[in-house]
Amino acid sequence: MGIFHKKDKIDKTNKSLWYCLETNFKNLDGHEFEQIIARLYRKKGFRVEQTPKGADQGVDLIAKKGRITVIVQTKNWKNKVSNTDVLKTSGARQMFHANYSMIITSSTFTTSAKEAIQKSPRIRGIEIDGLKRQFRKYFVITKPVKKQTTIEKITGIFTGKKPKKVVKRKAKPVRVKQNRRKY
Repeated sequence: MGIFHKKDKIDKTNKSLWYCLETNFKNLDGHEFEQIIARLYRKKGFRVEQTPKGADQGVDLIAKKGRITVIVQTKNWKNKVSNTDVLKTSGARQMFHANYSMIITSSTFTTSAKEAIQKSPRIRGIEIDGLKRQFRKYFVITKPVKKQTTIEKITGIFTGKKPKKVVKRKAKPVRVKQNRRKY
């Protein structure tokens, strides 16, 4: 799971995109995951409508671009997404008269769910690896720089330690010895 190990706690207050990708979006709740997927679709050029919280009929987002309508069901789960969830999304596509239905998960699909997605031309699915690729494609993601805390600053003042500065030095010109022959 990215840079983290099982013993590391996930900081639920850190919502930076870099941290989301490193934690496989486990720092977000379901509604926040929907919002970040909506941002991705807006970046792709879609007009996105988020459905109200609660009983959403298997639809979290309705994305429109030109004549194409895509309903999106997001699953921010630890467990795999099952075939049942895929079929629910297919029914929701018909109910909303959408061209495609999309299931986006922060985990993976079961084998039967993958088969259902492959067999249906109007259902698409994105697992965590594909989702990360899309975010890296459409967003500039940089690791945040750790800021110095107030205590670190004060400690530095009293101990006389100054923050380290990186000094770029010019490279010394290299002298090439020439062989001089005496004639």
